Amino acid sequence: DGAVNWYNTINSMVYGTTFGGMTVDLTPFINLGNDPAGLIALVNKTFYNGWMTSQMQTEITAALNAITGTTATSQKARAQAALYLALSSAQYRVAR
Repeated sequence: DGAVNWYNTINSMVYGTTFGGMTVDLTPFINLGNDPAGLIALVNKTFYNGWMTSQMQTEITAALNAITGTTATSQKARAQAALYLALSSAQYRVAR
């Protein structure tokens, strides 16, 4: 199924490796991991060209705020969550 393949691809890109063992550099997103608003703004600009709905931004913010801590691990976890939620959404599939 195309949708399942899409979700698996996004999961691999965000949480692991893909494309023959290559990894995706998430550094710009991880650097904003302790700034949920800034992180969502970067995801919105990078992947939605500024068109992410406010409802989606609110939902992603809630998910990011549920990840506690300010360590490098929590920064990465927030970046991964923001990217996965944004890129696996129906809104992104339509927008791209």
